Amino acid sequence: MATTEATNLVTKPDDDDIEPQERYSSSDVIAAAEELKFKQSEKKQVIEDRLAKGKISKADAKKELKKAYHTLAQTYDKPTLEKEYETSLENGLTRSKAEELLREVGPNELTPPKHKPWYVRLLLSIFGGFFNVLLWVGSVLCFIAYGIDQSEIKDQTNLYLGIVLAVVVTLTGIFGYYQESKSADLMGSLSKMKPKNVIVTRDGKDAELEPRDLVPGDIVRLETGMALPADLRIVECTPDMEVDNSSLTGESEPQKRDWKPSDNTPAESPNLTFFGTLVVNGRGRALVIATGDETFMGRTAQLATSTEGEDTPIAKEIKDFVLKVSLIAFALGISFFIIGMVENGDIVANVVFLIGIIVANVPEGLLATVTVSLTLTARRMFDKNVRVKNLESVETLGSTSVICSDKTGTLTTNVMTCQHIYYDLKECECDTDNPMQAVKGDFYKKDDERVRNPDFSKLVRCGALCNNASFIDGKVDPTANATEAAMVKFSSGHVLGLYRMDIPAYRGRHKKLHEIPFNSKNKWQVSVHELPKDLLLENEQKIEDFEIGEKLALVQMKGAPERILDLCDRFVFEDEVHDLTEETRKQILDGVMSLGSRGERVLALAESILDPKRYDVNELEPLMESKYDDEVDESASSEDCVIVRYNNERQKVALSGTDPDSNEPLAFDDLYVSHLLAGIEKEIGVPVAAQRLGFSDRGGEVDAANSLKELGIQRGSLVHLLKGPYKFAGTKKEEVNWPMMRTSDEQGLVFVGLYAMIDPARPGVPEAVNRCQSAGIKVVMVTGDHPVTAKAIAQKVGIIG
Repeated sequence: MATTEATNLVTKPDDDDIEPQERYSSSDVIAAAEELKFKQSEKKQVIEDRLAKGKISKADAKKELKKAYHTLAQTYDKPTLEKEYETSLENGLTRSKAEELLREVGPNELTPPKHKPWYVRLLLSIFGGFFNVLLWVGSVLCFIAYGIDQSEIKDQTNLYLGIVLAVVVTLTGIFGYYQESKSADLMGSLSKMKPKNVIVTRDGKDAELEPRDLVPGDIVRLETGMALPADLRIVECTPDMEVDNSSLTGESEPQKRDWKPSDNTPAESPNLTFFGTLVVNGRGRALVIATGDETFMGRTAQLATSTEGEDTPIAKEIKDFVLKVSLIAFALGISFFIIGMVENGDIVANVVFLIGIIVANVPEGLLATVTVSLTLTARRMFDKNVRVKNLESVETLGSTSVICSDKTGTLTTNVMTCQHIYYDLKECECDTDNPMQAVKGDFYKKDDERVRNPDFSKLVRCGALCNNASFIDGKVDPTANATEAAMVKFSSGHVLGLYRMDIPAYRGRHKKLHEIPFNSKNKWQVSVHELPKDLLLENEQKIEDFEIGEKLALVQMKGAPERILDLCDRFVFEDEVHDLTEETRKQILDGVMSLGSRGERVLALAESILDPKRYDVNELEPLMESKYDDEVDESASSEDCVIVRYNNERQKVALSGTDPDSNEPLAFDDLYVSHLLAGIEKEIGVPVAAQRLGFSDRGGEVDAANSLKELGIQRGSLVHLLKGPYKFAGTKKEEVNWPMMRTSDEQGLVFVGLYAMIDPARPGVPEAVNRCQSAGIKVVMVTGDHPVTAKAIAQKVGIIG
């Protein structure tokens, strides 16, 4: 990653002040980004609720969302983007328009945090802070005492003490400034770097441009490895396009990107990319929607710097201590001054005595002692590859009162093993000594111990297919997710026994057609696979209409038990599929609780074999022509319809649609390909996902999100229809084009069983937790596991009794 970032930077000219400006803390930026993302989601929910209750119109809802989001670019189709940003997606902005916008919005740069010159920071190190001021007051008082001393032979003590105090506070201030500036020097070279030039389309021509000269409406070319120079709305991209948002959101995994309109919040929209992130895969073109401080990073950085820093615990303690000592010193000094004046009335001698008492009570060695101690600690941390920016932050570690720790891989080993499985409403123990060959157990038919129970085989199949743990030289990839690695290890021996093939070969026979990866919001993962006829299980041979092809579509799903059960309406038991009743649901959840209470991570698995007639995966992908005739049937040119050619026959297909905001009928030119696809399915009967459309020179490139006007389709145009294999799609439950029990009328999945994995506590963790608790530090475990599992692990490591 460092290499990729470096390739996107070139050297800036040297500045007068080589020390870098203050930089936004990455942790503060990520925290602020999460806060901004949460606020956007919260606002969206409020507006949607008000819209559902009829309190606001759709137009007002859009206005409120735009105000909350700062943009609605993610929801716009291509014509609307061109209209809103006064640009052309093909030719870009004109040069005159770009120059006008640059004068209006300013350069594409973040406003840096306020930066103090080095000499101001040095002076603040020497003269800033209550304790430093107190020492300087003591020094000045010593000089005053020496100056007003009227003795014939002046006592040099006050002079020497004043000099010592001044030298001590000056040296410690310089020392502290030097130590803290060394950490800032690490960023010195990066502060002289800037992003590489980008390729921008203006006046229909591509040209290199400095990122600072970008303006909203510019069209930018995206390439793999590119550091994104602004907030962008993708308008074209390859299917494999991914971005790395870790600098903004902390997400470690690359995020898929697409160009199609989305109703998500900007932070969650797959068609938006943000300033400061990286393109890690794919290519495309994008429209600049925000620059400088108006970018998501800019607003996040402003939010991150809007909170003032708090004093560290040691700074608070020193301030409190010095204040108390000062009050005592002044009280004693004034008391003795009053007593002296009553006794002898010599004002000069009593003032000198007053100053002496005050100075004597000032702990002049404390500042040097604290500075040296913190510096030595910072040095030891440096030897452990930790850079300390602020010396006082070292002490913060010693003032820790709460430690929040991740569970998996931190408190536990992150080496999981399948301990139990659950099928046919019963729990079975697994062999943990040899996970790759854990074939001994209650997994076989009662009347033939050589034949595996078909219901168990379903569970094994799901564990092997709905799984992204890969193999290297016959072994599970050590970098694979620990949970998936445990599941695939257990499945491996049984797949080998059933089919005489290893997991990679088995997966090759079950080609993956579509997948929605696991995420913390859904808490499930789903994939769709081909199911070959010769790999059907014994209790699946009765599927009707199977003679239509050699393959079926098989949905495989795993995730949190309560989430998976919410999507199931049936379960498998003793070779039969039964309706899932509330009683059975409760029995399964009781099994989950039982396994979780032993500290095991429990995942539920479910499947569905789709109707082979509607979800036909046996069709071959048709060969689309590169160019079709631009034919228009004049007899249909006055109707809202097109002519569709399918199987050498022409058929008139009427098109219609409504505006989602006003519910008013849309004019023909405002319709989209999605309306055409729906019309074809209604008139001809070919499912939308199986349709392959050809028109003009857009063979195979016609997408549902394209508008008819954008493609040049007019009334009476001839559109060519070919049928291909059913193309599964969707990135969330509401969007997928297969049944997932989203309504009471829609079929759900079949519950198959549970996998329960054990992740042992890391050696030494219970002792470390005990030492923290003995020191008065509260240890908190953070995990996405089921609460029962989390409680059991917390008990094992000593977090709770």
